[in-house]
Amino acid sequence: MTKEEENWVNNPHDKFFKSLIKERDVAIAFLTQFLPPDVVNVLDINQFSYEETNFISPELNESFADILLSVPLKETTADDVYVSILLEHKSYKDKFADFQILYYLSNAYMQMIKNNQPLRLVIPILYYHGKEKWDKDILSSMIPHNSAMRKYIPNFFSEFININTLDLQQIESLENGLLRSALTLQKINNNPVMAIQQFVQILNSLAPYKQRNLFRMFVVYTLNTSNFDNRSLSQILKNISPLIKNDIMTTYEQILDTGKIVGKAEGKAEGKAEGKAEGKAEGKAEGKAENQRVIALNSIKNGLSISLTANIMGISEQEVIDIIEANNHE
Repeated sequence: MTKEEENWVNNPHDKFFKSLIKERDVAIAFLTQFLPPDVVNVLDINQFSYEETNFISPELNESFADILLSVPLKETTADDVYVSILLEHKSYKDKFADFQILYYLSNAYMQMIKNNQPLRLVIPILYYHGKEKWDKDILSSMIPHNSAMRKYIPNFFSEFININTLDLQQIESLENGLLRSALTLQKINNNPVMAIQQFVQILNSLAPYKQRNLFRMFVVYTLNTSNFDNRSLSQILKNISPLIKNDIMTTYEQILDTGKIVGKAEGKAEGKAEGKAEGKAEGKAEGKAENQRVIALNSIKNGLSISLTANIMGISEQEVIDIIEANNHE
């Protein structure tokens, strides 16, 4: 696997959300919805631009990924501000998240200084999609101090978006269909019963977006994180609009059929070459093994998790891991 493919398998939520925010209309809807109204009023959000750089230091790689946007201020000659969306890698609450954000902000300003750039305000937004309930502690509450010592406590503010505290009515009120579907999906992934009830509605809502690049990744992410078994998936597909059913099934078929074709062809070729019964048997066996290898590698390459790949193929997760490791050593 390439580093990008490995990152997709290990951090599907981050990869998906980054791709989502790369859709300009989604990013505008996200900032408008989740920044405070007084901040939205002074930002010209429609004129934002994406920044290629990031302020993640090596020490923070295990904790965050960031999406950096440059947003101009209205009616001022001041420089644009940075809005940084921080994605929590670990998907569980971290008591010391504010210390990591402080580190991130310090690194951001030091990077500007080192590069001889004008200092620009950084607005951090921490986005959390984990299963655990999290009432985030602020930094000042974690450092014992009295009123005389308060002035020595680092003081900053960050926005905190916790998908668990958003109710479905609030999400469903969002005008942007992609953002609405994505947030609903991430919320219900923490509730399997609710996921089955809402899944068909989510997929059908994607019909207007099926020509966009994000649609396929949306489907891959859905298959990768829903943990539906084949029977549940079959029942869901029966109720999906024909407009998108073919696109969803193609995602599966392209992964699986490639492996089947290659495996059968190689099995037949090796069997014929031997010209004997044992040669044919060996050819079939090797063809079956190659079939499994190609299916597994294509599944992982296309973003499916190891557990879902194993479920599709009817083999153990360890067998999928063995195939990946063997391929990495070739």
